[in-house]
Amino acid sequence: MTLVRRDFISNTLLVVMVVVLLYSATFGADLMLKSLFVVVMGLSGMALARRFKEDESDPNVTDVEVRQIVLWSGISFGVIFFMNLTVRVIPPIFAVVDPVGARLFAVLIAIAEEELFRGFVTPYMARGLGRVAGAVTAGVIFGVYHLAIYQDSFSNLLVIFAGGIILSFAALRTGRLSTTSATHVINNWLAVR
Repeated sequence: MTLVRRDFISNTLLVVMVVVLLYSATFGADLMLKSLFVVVMGLSGMALARRFKEDESDPNVTDVEVRQIVLWSGISFGVIFFMNLTVRVIPPIFAVVDPVGARLFAVLIAIAEEELFRGFVTPYMARGLGRVAGAVTAGVIFGVYHLAIYQDSFSNLLVIFAGGIILSFAALRTGRLSTTSATHVINNWLAVR
C-alpha cells in the first residue's frame, strides 16, 4: 500500500492540468513552453510513482479521511499563509504574464509540483528514511528545486522550505494527495495579484 494515494480530487486536478496546458497556448508560445515544462514535471512525478509502486488511486474517501483532509489542508494553508504575511512570495513568472495567464500558470504549477514532490518524492523518502526524516527531506528537496527562482531571497526560500515540509507532513498524515494539491492550488491562486 502506498503512503500517499490519489483520489477523485487529485485525479480531477490532473484533468485541470491538461486543460490549462492546452488553454495556455492562447497566451502565446512563451507561456505554452513554460506550461509544457510544468506538465512534464507533473508527468515525471506520476511516472516515477508508477515505477517505484507509489501510484495507488483510491476513490473511496471515508468520513474520517474527509475530516483529516480538511484539518490538514487547513493547518497547512494556515502555516503557509502565516509565513507569507511576513514575506511576499511571488515568482518572477507571474510578473510578466497577464493576470489570467498568471493565475492559470499558478494553478498548473501547483498541481504539477504536488504530483512530483508529494505524489512521489515524499512517500519515496518516507519509505527509505522514516516518516519524519522523509517529510523533512522531501520538503528540503522541494526548497532546493525553488532555488533557481528565489536564489536571491533568503526569506522567500525559508517560506518555500517550510511550506514544502508542512505539505509533506500533511500528505503523509492524511495519506491523500488531494490534501496538499488543493492547499497548494489555493495558495498559488491567492499569491497572484
